[in-house]
Amino acid sequence: MADEIANITLGKYQLLDKVGDGGFGTVYRGRDPGLEHEVAVKVLHPELARNPNFVERFRREARLAARLRHPNIVLVSDVGEKDGRFYLVMDYLDGQNMASMLKEKGPIPLLQVKALLGPIAEALDYAHSQGLIHRDVKPANIILCKNGSPILTDFGLVKSLNEISGYSLTSTDVAMGTYEYMAPEQIQGKELTPAADQYSFAVMVYQMLSGQIPFSGVTPFEIQQGHVNRPIPNPLQYNPILTLGIFAILQKALAKDPTQRYIAVSDFTKSLEAEIAKILSVEIRSLKQEGVSLMNRRQFDQAGAKFKTAQSMIANAEIDNLLSECLRRDVIWQHLLEMEKLVKETSAEIAQMRSKESWINKKEKVFVFLIRNIKEKFGILITSMKIMGDSLRESSHREKAPKKDGSKKNNEPI
Repeated sequence: MADEIANITLGKYQLLDKVGDGGFGTVYRGRDPGLEHEVAVKVLHPELARNPNFVERFRREARLAARLRHPNIVLVSDVGEKDGRFYLVMDYLDGQNMASMLKEKGPIPLLQVKALLGPIAEALDYAHSQGLIHRDVKPANIILCKNGSPILTDFGLVKSLNEISGYSLTSTDVAMGTYEYMAPEQIQGKELTPAADQYSFAVMVYQMLSGQIPFSGVTPFEIQQGHVNRPIPNPLQYNPILTLGIFAILQKALAKDPTQRYIAVSDFTKSLEAEIAKILSVEIRSLKQEGVSLMNRRQFDQAGAKFKTAQSMIANAEIDNLLSECLRRDVIWQHLLEMEKLVKETSAEIAQMRSKESWINKKEKVFVFLIRNIKEKFGILITSMKIMGDSLRESSHREKAPKKDGSKKNNEPI
C-alpha cells in the first residue's frame, strides 16, 4: 500500500508511519489520542477491500484474535472501517521480528533459543486451547521486544477449530500461507489440527538452530514437495554443536503424519530444552576448566571472561565462587606487580645516586631516601598481605561451611 495513507486518521486513530506489510494489509504505527499511547493499525489492502470474502476474513481475524489474552500474543483491541478502508488495531510492539534477526545473525545461540522456546510454545498451546489454529507460524510473525520477550502476531490466517470440520483449503488459502513453513497436510488441503502449527514452529526452530530452512527451492512446487515427500536434512551439517538427540526431536515434530508429532507444542519444546541443557552443561564445564587454567597462569582478565560467560548460561554457586576468587587474585597480583615496580624504581634511583657522587659522602642522604621508600613499600606489602589473608580465610570458610541435608555442592551439576 502506498505511504500516502500515513498521517491520516482512521476512526480515532492517527496513522504516523509505515511499519511493514502483512498477508492482508499494511501495518502502521499509530496513536490513540484518547489514551495517549501508540498502537499498531493494520489496514486491509485496497484491492482486497473490494472483495467481500477478504473483508469478511479480515473481520473474522479481528474477532478471533480479540478472544486471546496471553502475554506472548499480540492484543487486538479494535476493528473498524472508514471511507472503504478496513482496519484493526493492536498493541504497538517496539522490537525486531525474528526473520530480520535470523537474516542478520544466522543460527541463534543455544542459550537464547532455549529462552525463546517456552514462551512461544505456551502462546500456541493457549491459542489451541481456545479452539484456534494460527496457520502462519513463521519468524516474520514473531516480534522480539526490547526486553527479549517474543510476541506471536499476525492472525490473518487464523482458523477456528469449530470451522475446520469438513473444511478443505482453497488455492487462495494456500497462496496466503508461507510455503517454507507450511505443514504437509496444509499444503495438501487436508483437515488441520494444532499439529500443523507445531510443524510450522518446528521448521522455525530448525532455522533458529541451524541458520537454514529444511526445504528450499526455485519454485513453490519444489518447496512443497520437500515438505510432503522428503526427509528433513540433518541440521548438524549446518551447526556441528548440535546433537543427534536434537535431530531426533526435530524429526518427530516435523513428522509428515500429524498424528506422529508431539501431543502439544510445549511437549516438543520441553524435550528440546532438555537436550539443549545437556549441550550447555558440556560447554559450561569446558569454560570452567579453561578459566581455572587461565587463572592459575595469572591471566585473570581472560579467566574472568570465561567465568562470566559460564555465569550468563547457568545459575551455579561454583561458577560464582570461581569468578569471585579470580577477581580477588587479580587484585592481589596487581598489588604485587606494583610492589615489584617500586622496588625496581628505588634500586635504579640508588644506583644512579651512587654513580654520581661518593657513596660515603652521601650516606646520610641515601639513608633518608631508603627510609622513606621502605615505609611506602611496607605499606603496600601490608595491604597486599591483608587482602591475601582475607581471601584465604574466605576460601577456608567456604570449604568448612556445613552443607544442608540433601543439598549438593553446587546449585546445579556441571
